Amino acid sequence: PADGIHPAFQIQDVADALSRCPILDTLHLMLPSSYHPDLSIPSTPVTLAHLGLVSMRGVPDVCAYLLQALTNIPRSTRFRTGTSERVSPAEISTLTSAMGRQASREAAPAIRMVGIYLSQGDWDWGSADNFADLPTRVEFVGQPHFIRSRVDLRGRLHEASNDPDSLLGLDALVPANAVARLLTGILQSWPLSQVTHVDIRAANITRYFIDALFSELRAITTLIMWPESANVHTMIDVLFGHLRAHGRRPVTNIIFDVGHMEHYSMENVWDVGTQGAVETLARRNVMYTLQYCAEAAGVGMPLNTVEVFNEPQDE
Repeated sequence: PADGIHPAFQIQDVADALSRCPILDTLHLMLPSSYHPDLSIPSTPVTLAHLGLVSMRGVPDVCAYLLQALTNIPRSTRFRTGTSERVSPAEISTLTSAMGRQASREAAPAIRMVGIYLSQGDWDWGSADNFADLPTRVEFVGQPHFIRSRVDLRGRLHEASNDPDSLLGLDALVPANAVARLLTGILQSWPLSQVTHVDIRAANITRYFIDALFSELRAITTLIMWPESANVHTMIDVLFGHLRAHGRRPVTNIIFDVGHMEHYSMENVWDVGTQGAVETLARRNVMYTLQYCAEAAGVGMPLNTVEVFNEPQDE
């Protein structure tokens, strides 16, 4: 139903309907943001032994309630949830926790790669008091392995989130000043102790969040970035800080995806200056990375690899 329509059914009706579909293998549920049912009644357990994919979008508490009702589901069941309206980290924390509990059930596949995408949402410039209030779209994807492919020109992790092997995916709209809190909450509530690869190609992240990554993801070995991104300089600054202050090397592999640079060529085909500036920034970031590698090697902690992929192929 569309937003603005107030469904007459209760949340228990949804659970009852699901319980009458014992061989259901795919659940797609879109609930309007105006749907706020009574959640005080304990959820009735729903057994769906064939369930392969759960995809929900709606009010976070409602999605969390339904996720918590699902029991005796296959260990390989995948979960994707999202919000249509802007929410606060406090409002979505129940949902992230529910997703974490489902992903932590016995014998569930291990998450070894996380991908993060941040973008500015659609807004009315006159409706926000300051930039901190402007909505930001956050997508966080957990996978069993790193997908060595391109993200699309907007940077969305669509290949990751739509990949049949993706285990968890969250898509939420939050105020810009709440992004770090949301991401930190995900890091602390999802089972990410075995994550080795972090894909930040499509995220402009802060030092605060980088520190949270290294604090929460103790098994991390590999970073994936676009060489022209501001993330690179920020990340290498943090890595230098760990090396010089603590004698620590948080990661051993850095992967640069140069495929996204074609986007600037196509978008600015008549603007040689823009393309040149992007290439210059990419070269500077790679050189800065190599400086870090040299200093780390000089104190006995060399990196294993610095890799470039998605290079243009000659016709």
